[in-house]
Amino acid sequence: MVNLLTSKINDDYYLLNDLYLRNGGGDIDHIVLGPNGVFVLETKNWSGSISCNGDDWQRGGKRNFSGSPSRQVKRNAAKIKQIIDNNSNLRMLGIWVEGIVVLLIAMPHCM
Repeated sequence: MVNLLTSKINDDYYLLNDLYLRNGGGDIDHIVLGPNGVFVLETKNWSGSISCNGDDWQRGGKRNFSGSPSRQVKRNAAKIKQIIDNNSNLRMLGIWVEGIVVLLIAMPHCM
């Protein structure tokens, strides 16, 4: 994923990988910083049957197999937004933060 991202984004963007947020904040796979915002990426290298309905995911017919990646990325994006908003200099810039789930192999069926 890192090689793909670095080969596709131009010099206006900066890629951060494998971040750990202190105080029980968890880990973040990737963050892309750019002129149009901050993108928090949760990557999954899954195979087999995958489906999702909103934040409810199924893998191989099993629900809640290892948590919801969409819920995870929403939490992580909210934490990054909070870090930005806690800094008055950054808050006044109105930086957009978006969470994105990236499935590397599977072809998901989302509703």
